[in-house]
Amino acid sequence: SGSSSSSWAQDELAIGFFLDPEPTLANYQLAAGANFTLMVGTTPKNTSEMALQAELCGRTGLKCILGGPPHLSGDACHGSAGNVDPQALPPPSSSVWGYYLQDEPQQQAFPSVKAQQDRLHAAHPGSLVFLNVGPPGHWFGPGSATPAAEAEYIRYLDEVEPDLLSFDCCKLCAMPFY
Repeated sequence: SGSSSSSWAQDELAIGFFLDPEPTLANYQLAAGANFTLMVGTTPKNTSEMALQAELCGRTGLKCILGGPPHLSGDACHGSAGNVDPQALPPPSSSVWGYYLQDEPQQQAFPSVKAQQDRLHAAHPGSLVFLNVGPPGHWFGPGSATPAAEAEYIRYLDEVEPDLLSFDCCKLCAMPFY
């Protein structure tokens, strides 16, 4: 998709962690050496730690999506970028793609998520606002390939207008590979 308020463009294949390691130069060098390209900021506890993560990504050639600590949003699956003053966040740069807003927002939260996304875009034009949509119904099970599931995705895309479509395929992780 693409929100009309964002001009973010992906310039590199993203291979990253959802739960990134502690932000140390050694950890980031190790990740870069293993051909990871992205850190999704789930460990920083405040904006100064987000700035450190951005600096470490710049020094190691990694990209980052800055989010922040679960304690700011009250849930380990929700980023904090929408809960802080956007002007306090490190600005987009060659290493900072943007900001982690939320993981798997519920349908009733779509208007609020859209408002938070627009606020981040207004403060940081050209940045990515990252959302990870939840699975409608049950992934790869009953209800996953139904008109109702399709309607849920269409509603998400129409109402939120995310910068990109991201979702988990967690059920694949539990499947045996033959």
